[in-house]
Amino acid sequence: MKIFKYVLSLSESQFVSMPIDSQILSVGVQNREIVIWAKVDPSMLTAAKHFLIYGTGWDLDNLDAYKYLGTVQIDRFVWHVFVENRTY
Repeated sequence: MKIFKYVLSLSESQFVSMPIDSQILSVGVQNREIVIWAKVDPSMLTAAKHFLIYGTGWDLDNLDAYKYLGTVQIDRFVWHVFVENRTY
């Protein structure tokens, strides 16, 4: 097992390829970018995880299938990060 970092873009919806059974540990900001850190087994096959990023005050889509990961601030903007509960 290892801990890997993944950079998220500032788009509302995106997919990130990660090893199957990755465990997301944290979300934060590094170098003014939203990043997640995950415990992974690099030898596993990869699957796409679906992430959503919403700004404070935005209308939210149906989030029943998503898990809240955390809130980050970049400059004066506040972003809320969610990941879908299933993998593709």
